[in-house]
Amino acid sequence: MKQWFHLEHHDFFLETIPDAFKDLNIPLAIPNYSPIPELPATTIKLKKHLETVRPDIILTTGWTHFQRERYLEIVRNYCRDHRAFHVFWSFEDPNHTDIWGKYMAEMAAPDFIFTHAIGFENVYKTLGIPSAYLPFAIKPTLHCSQTPIPEFQSDIALVGSFNPLSINSVPLRMESLKILLEPLIKEGYDIAIWGNGWKEHRHKLPFDLPEKYIKEPVDYQYVPKIYNSAKIILGIQNEPILLTRRTFECMGSGGLLLTIDTPAVRNHFIRDRHVAISSNRTETLQQVNRLLHNPGLRKHIATSGQKEVHANHTYTARIKKMMDTIQPYVEAKKENQTIFALPQQVRKEVRPKYDVTASNRVETELKEEYLTITRETSNHNEETQVYIQFKLDSEAFFEVTAATLKLFMGMPSIGNPVLNCYAVESSWSIQHLIDRKYPSISKEPIGSITIDKPFDTNYPWKYNWYSLDLTSLVQQWISGKKSNHGICLTLAPQKRGSVYFISTRWRKSQYIGTYGYYIRLHPRLEIEYQKKVDKKITSPWIFFTS
Repeated sequence: MKQWFHLEHHDFFLETIPDAFKDLNIPLAIPNYSPIPELPATTIKLKKHLETVRPDIILTTGWTHFQRERYLEIVRNYCRDHRAFHVFWSFEDPNHTDIWGKYMAEMAAPDFIFTHAIGFENVYKTLGIPSAYLPFAIKPTLHCSQTPIPEFQSDIALVGSFNPLSINSVPLRMESLKILLEPLIKEGYDIAIWGNGWKEHRHKLPFDLPEKYIKEPVDYQYVPKIYNSAKIILGIQNEPILLTRRTFECMGSGGLLLTIDTPAVRNHFIRDRHVAISSNRTETLQQVNRLLHNPGLRKHIATSGQKEVHANHTYTARIKKMMDTIQPYVEAKKENQTIFALPQQVRKEVRPKYDVTASNRVETELKEEYLTITRETSNHNEETQVYIQFKLDSEAFFEVTAATLKLFMGMPSIGNPVLNCYAVESSWSIQHLIDRKYPSISKEPIGSITIDKPFDTNYPWKYNWYSLDLTSLVQQWISGKKSNHGICLTLAPQKRGSVYFISTRWRKSQYIGTYGYYIRLHPRLEIEYQKKVDKKITSPWIFFTS
């Protein structure tokens, strides 16, 4: 029997997943110390804990404080030294894949990734990591039928938090509220909303939410009592390709769930057999009226849904599926073998070998946190440009089909600048730039970037990203048709202003804050490849390089 180690401290995960290991008689170790604050003593504890337990498999889940660089380095080194297997169960796809999922893929180097988003396993496979779909589930002893409690009783209940940032960052969540909640409020139904953020931010909703509907937040272990006490539970969804954990937990507790129509809902459940479904505001009113006046139908759907969830969607079933899926990969790693066949298309992210700001007036410094491109209008007439060089290697079995430069703006720009990108055509070094001995560049720009989006201070800062297609240039570099001396970014002629992109030395700022996953905002070259041979390729794929 393999020894497992669950690197977790969050209450939700600790109250649900470990019991599944007990049910399956699988030995499991869990840290009994907190990762907060991140202290050297905690890293020592984790390292000693792993060496004492000697787990064969390490499981990481979600997005919690143990998933920080210093702890993940210990996991990565342990798995390398002992050929242990690391499984990452991602619950943040697809909204946070670029920031969090890929951060975990790079920093933790998992051997297998499970994702709760249908079809999203293909994203991780293109990074060379075997992956499979595995959604949320229930803990049967918690998510079960319970005696209704008067204080939780209502015709309609909604359990969940409200964060105004989700209005734009998670559009389907807001659309769910418009379809399910808004029409019921307008018709004056008996509604109880349980969760954080509603009272503080209700005025930021795109519809009126009277305060009388808002109840207090409820501890996690009491939520099933709400599901058993209300006649209908509104099921908010976040993405078309995934089911929220509250979907399973409500149904497992015996609640009648009314949710929206999505591919993920249809993939797992049948309308009017397991759940009630609405596609628009009018249908919501029709469904609620029908269900409130038909207790027998409510009972039938709720009972059928509960049976379906308890039969197929428990954490015990999930861990069993996880074990069966990874078993051949675990054995292969013990034998120092790779059995995962790379797909037809793969991806790679390359960070700069050099990324430097050069100035005509100020001495170039490699330590600068920003890549500054500027042309001042003052008497100083300072002008700066940025030089970036990537180390690229050819791939024996794959050819480049696309290459995109990604840059993240870390401070608000000045003016409305347009940037030109040139291919550097002679060799250079940091010392050359310090001595103001600049390399030659192409006569014509190979592309341009117009800085025309508002600076975004809200996570995930999507308006701060700027991209430039470098496919042709990268293909020439890799084929050897053109020497790879990098690129130069300057302001277009006659343009004034300043642009501040984050460099590989950046860690935090007053605009973005301090985050452990800062590396995901660093400049990079994203390259897509197509397999050029008709054969099975099982060689390891290095998806992050610098």
